[in-house]
Amino acid sequence: MTMSILIDTGFFVALVNKDDNNHERADSLLEELLTGKWGARITTDYILDEAITVTWARTKKKTLVKDVYDLFLGSEAICLLQPIPHELLREIWKYFQRYSTLKRPLSFTDCSLLAYAKEKGIDHLLSFDEEFNGLMSRIQ
Repeated sequence: MTMSILIDTGFFVALVNKDDNNHERADSLLEELLTGKWGARITTDYILDEAITVTWARTKKKTLVKDVYDLFLGSEAICLLQPIPHELLREIWKYFQRYSTLKRPLSFTDCSLLAYAKEKGIDHLLSFDEEFNGLMSRIQ
């Protein structure tokens, strides 16, 4: 696969929510992403689920939830949405068992990103979560 970047939940949440601490950085990163600097922009169905859930839980604003949905599946979606294959679930579980015991543990969804990136040969992860430091090349 050519150079690519996997995008985590926090980016989408921050992009639509002007009250999010990372909103300005997300705006800036979107400009970079759209230039092709990081290659293909990829995310997964797990991240779509989590981004909608987190946006709703934090804001209770259906307009922002719709904005998140549109980033994934709207007419001007900003990334390629990929399913997590069922065959990858055992590998995700292994990551989860390994990284859920850290001081700052990774969630199952976080572990799905690591497993997916390894499986697909994805170079970088766009994430505001420091838990990924040292596990993958993280753009923040």
